[in-house]
Amino acid sequence: MEELLASGDLPNIRREIVEPGTARTASSCFPSTTGPAYLPFLMGCFPGTMNVPGIRWLDKAEFHSKRWGKDRFRSYNGIEAPWFNSDLPREQREVLLLKEYEGLKFREIADVLGVAESTVKSRMYAGLDAMRMSLASLGIP
Repeated sequence: MEELLASGDLPNIRREIVEPGTARTASSCFPSTTGPAYLPFLMGCFPGTMNVPGIRWLDKAEFHSKRWGKDRFRSYNGIEAPWFNSDLPREQREVLLLKEYEGLKFREIADVLGVAESTVKSRMYAGLDAMRMSLASLGIP
């Protein structure tokens, strides 16, 4: 952004934010709920053409097959959040939740589920691969 400001490519941001002294540098690991909405104004492109996901999206395949099913809309938060990874098989969801949300190690997950550690790893990586493929089908690398 600093390069774009220095080159004069963002004159409105310079005039309205930088020059009055209100610009700050910040980092976030959370997706902005409005960030994708600003892309057309800042970059001249629509969010979907820039591979920037929004906080909510429509699962077109589910929408066309069920119209009113719980999986037709997806979201990182709100009422849809508990179903974010509901399209994964139960075994893969269990491992992902225990690993990522509970912070358990593979050995601990194996003990909890009563399966071999290699089975836990297989389920984990199969779940991650399924999530990657799902995102790729939406055009998100």
